Amino acid sequence: MTGLLKSLSLAAVLAIATFSGSPTAEARAFCAPRDSIVEILGKRFSEERQAIGLASQTGLVELYVSKNGTWSMVRTNVKGVACVIASGHAWERAPISALLPGA
Repeated sequence: MTGLLKSLSLAAVLAIATFSGSPTAEARAFCAPRDSIVEILGKRFSEERQAIGLASQTGLVELYVSKNGTWSMVRTNVKGVACVIASGHAWERAPISALLPGA
């Protein structure tokens, strides 16, 4: 239930932020300036960045996770527009040995 409430709350907040900008294809996917998304994830869900990676030459992808297991994946383009592309609950950090047998 917590995951559902998180998803609905995040969607509502991002929808409000989305409609204040231009109606691009990304904006319809719950997008806003990266700083706004990061602030919402931190203040509302206590999520902090745990991982970051480049998405070819078009931007980057970040993973935000809270201590209680909620998580959000955010993709930011080169113009600084960020979109929440996935979110959920029950995130667990796995040791590398569990991910790569024989490592």
